[in-house]
Amino acid sequence: MSDDPPFSARLDLALKALSIGRSRLAQEIGADKSLVSRWLGGTMPSTCNLERITRVIAAHCAGFTMLDWERDDAGFATRLGIDSAIAETAPAAAPPPAAPAPSDIPHARAQSAVEVAREGPAYPGVYASFRVAFRNTGELLAELIVIWRDGDRLFFRSFDPSSRTPASCSSSVTSCLASPRTTRAPTD
Repeated sequence: MSDDPPFSARLDLALKALSIGRSRLAQEIGADKSLVSRWLGGTMPSTCNLERITRVIAAHCAGFTMLDWERDDAGFATRLGIDSAIAETAPAAAPPPAAPAPSDIPHARAQSAVEVAREGPAYPGVYASFRVAFRNTGELLAELIVIWRDGDRLFFRSFDPSSRTPASCSSSVTSCLASPRTTRAPTD
């Protein structure tokens, strides 16, 4: 398949043309919705998943095969039963939001100081956090977080409870959550 347009643009066009949502596609191929989002974001699916996607498209567009992904723009749009002129004028995806301007940071720090003064006493304590591993292995990861207040600032330290070393806090992260002044880490 050629690099222009990318697979993500063709998949997006096919889903729109056939009125298939991300959730529905994920359900029909037996994959997670986040995987479909990654494909629409530019990641190329594996051959196995491409076959599954093709089968779903073929169920709605008789005779659709994996070779159809290789067609030129006009041929791909025609294969889906839409006018190629409409496909070419489809709006591009919105650009990602810009990072906050450096001038916004002092304002955010001042607002944080106000919030800590008002709500700060509610946060200190020990928290447990659980999440699935980023590698999509299904592994469940745990993390302990200690939050404390020092004047008008909140600090936190993160611990990995699975660490087998007794000095696990030596590899922990300490950060300041809110500070109107220069950020400093507390000394142990």
